[in-house]
Amino acid sequence: MDRGGGGGDASVAALLLQSALLLPSAPMAYAVVTDPGTVDTPDMPSYQPYVYGRLDPLR
Repeated sequence: MDRGGGGGDASVAALLLQSALLLPSAPMAYAVVTDPGTVDTPDMPSYQPYVYGRLDPLR
């Protein structure tokens, strides 16, 4: 049963092109920081209180 979508191959190609634009274009990297003091500056400490144990994020 046809749902009247029209286009067929053209709409599929457009959808594939749009989804390709959503893919990352640069490598992504993550780091585990074991000592927050090495990346924090004294003028602006970490905005994440749980890094220093002041907040339990699982509560």
